[in-house]
Amino acid sequence: MKNSLLILLLVLALPAPAAAQERLMPLHTNAAVQQAWQHRSTRKSISLTDTLSLPFFDDFSLPTVYPDPHRWSDSNAYVNTTYGVDPPTLGVATLDAIDKTGALYPHARDFPFRADRLTSRPLDLRGTPVDGFFLSFFYQAKGIADPPEPEDSLCLDFWAPLQQRWITVWHSGGDTLSPDTVKPFRPVILPVADTAFLHKGFRFRFRNYASISPPQSDPGANGNCDQWNLDYVLLDRNRFAGDTVMHDVAIAAPLHSLLNTYQAMPWKQFRESFLSEMGDYLPLTYRNNDTVVRNVTREFVIEDLYQHKIVHSYTGGATNMPPLTTTTYNSTLIYTYDSPAPDSVVFRVRGYLISDDFDPKVNDTVTYYQVFKDYFAYDDGSAEAGYGISGTGTSNTAVALRFHSYRQDTLRGVRFYFNQAFQDANITSFNIGVWADDRGTPSDLLYMQYDVLPRYSDSINRFIEYRFDSVVVIPEGDFYVGWRQNSEVFLNVGFDLNLDHSDRLRFLFNGQWWPSSIRGTLMLRPVFGRKEVPSSVPLPAVAAWRPWRVYPLPAREEVRFDYRGEPPLPGTQYRLFDMTGRCVVNREGSLSRLPLPASLAGGLYLLVVTHHGQLLFRQRIPVIR
Repeated sequence: MKNSLLILLLVLALPAPAAAQERLMPLHTNAAVQQAWQHRSTRKSISLTDTLSLPFFDDFSLPTVYPDPHRWSDSNAYVNTTYGVDPPTLGVATLDAIDKTGALYPHARDFPFRADRLTSRPLDLRGTPVDGFFLSFFYQAKGIADPPEPEDSLCLDFWAPLQQRWITVWHSGGDTLSPDTVKPFRPVILPVADTAFLHKGFRFRFRNYASISPPQSDPGANGNCDQWNLDYVLLDRNRFAGDTVMHDVAIAAPLHSLLNTYQAMPWKQFRESFLSEMGDYLPLTYRNNDTVVRNVTREFVIEDLYQHKIVHSYTGGATNMPPLTTTTYNSTLIYTYDSPAPDSVVFRVRGYLISDDFDPKVNDTVTYYQVFKDYFAYDDGSAEAGYGISGTGTSNTAVALRFHSYRQDTLRGVRFYFNQAFQDANITSFNIGVWADDRGTPSDLLYMQYDVLPRYSDSINRFIEYRFDSVVVIPEGDFYVGWRQNSEVFLNVGFDLNLDHSDRLRFLFNGQWWPSSIRGTLMLRPVFGRKEVPSSVPLPAVAAWRPWRVYPLPAREEVRFDYRGEPPLPGTQYRLFDMTGRCVVNREGSLSRLPLPASLAGGLYLLVVTHHGQLLFRQRIPVIR
């Protein structure tokens, strides 16, 4: 099903918003690959005449984006730790519909087209069929992303050096999988026995056929699809047809934050909350890929990169691990991050295995960087899909993600991860909002920045920061950041499918906030100022950029303005917003009074006065009826 990542969900199956829909879209681009392409090395590439000797082995455990150029001659596959589900070892090579520049192939169609390739360097395979040359690998359709269609396929070709041609020796078709179905990695082993291949200059390559969604009314629905994941590729002599056992104990999953809630948070916020935020365990996931019991020792090291020193290390001891099993060892962590760093610090956390000498050592270590800077983050920095709200009547829909501040602090902006949509279909204005919390639901609007546009980043972190025109004082407790839509266009904000914080996500439709029903994490990060906020500073209800006065308060039928000698220029815009951020009054001119519609309900509103986009005045207006 081509749109398995295009999920149209009604929330909780209640009499919920029938027209508003939470949606996930497949990615139109791969930001990690885009940046790797833009920052690729200009050094001389390895010549195709350089011939490799056996054994040929790669399990894609190195933290790269492109395949290792010492083993592979092209850069189409995406090396990552996020798309595979329960791989034999940490890291996979993903073949999909996105090219080496990070964009959909220009010839992508809704019928099968030739997409990625993963081609080995030339190998010296001089010998005879009795030498037992075999190529083995593990593959998985779909993983965490989109399943290939039955008509799509993954193929393996062998290069016949003397004949100068590729010969297809194996292929696997796609499958009819539901969005929630994940098949395990499957082993394949093939003989390389034909004398056409047993020469110096032999190569092999994987390639896939993909097909994007049929044309739709929403061009943003077209995106990456038909993922195949590869792991543990091995070509060697003296093997046999049943030689699919990997005599190896290896790390099988990436590390994540050691904090209980966040992947990253401001350093001063952590110092206020270390007793509740610091986790009790350092989990390490590894797999015994052998068919016999293996003994393995677990070791852990934490380094303070501000001080350039190891601040904590300990052993998890040795254990006998059953064959063909994956284990997550929750090592007890008797440690709290501490550093003399004044406002930001990064800790490098490493877990590694000590096992038999014959094990490949490249896959025995995993590293995570625990960041304490100026922002909160729930996501791991990698988007596997795009999130948004679309449907009839969603031009005033809002989305809000809940965070918790452990101290009164100053919020100065929000970082968004926007996915680039097909034909830039998501370039439409929206408003950024900050809301207070009322028992798990967004309530009073604390701040709104109007008419901003999605932007994409070519920087390393891929997030775009939107600075507020004034700081917002956030008291200790829960608060929300998000956006209010000005149109029905799908905004396509990055969505992390590997971590689930959907319980903190809400969307507004028809005046009611609804909980999200899509598992994952919205990639949105509030950014705080570095200056301390004195504890005596109250949460301001008025932010006056002009010394004006508004009266009477509370208002009934109108509000009047006392400009105190600084009247606004013609063309000034007066807008009144309710506490969800919906504009209920919009007038332009140089007004002495602003009538309030008879239909306006009693409550608290926000008056915003601007001139050509410049903020002049803002104040909360209580209205009684």
